Amino acid sequence: MSTLSQYGSGIKSIQTGFVGTTTVSTGTGEALRYVDITVSAVSNISKCFVVFNGSANNQSYDTNSWYYSVSLSGTFFIPTIRVLNSTTIRIMSSSSSILANGFVGRWTLVEYN
Repeated sequence: MSTLSQYGSGIKSIQTGFVGTTTVSTGTGEALRYVDITVSAVSNISKCFVVFNGSANNQSYDTNSWYYSVSLSGTFFIPTIRVLNSTTIRIMSSSSSILANGFVGRWTLVEYN
């Protein structure tokens, strides 16, 4: 098993999770549709890097299944992600077409020393 100490002292923490949202909020601008995710507190958000590997779309998912299946007729959007504050990251899209369960994927938050 690898540990952070094996790779030097540059990385302070790594957090990761999966989102298959059931509630999408409505905002403005680049965050017209978004979901906020609570994370463990980081010390300094200017020393963080966050990435989202997933999609946003306007088709419904079967959220009771172990997989997410989507109609090929759906439109997919590339969402963005940002660190809002020390305990919140936001996955968002500027498309008003995103449905209530439209964000699906894995996020990773890396905090550096």
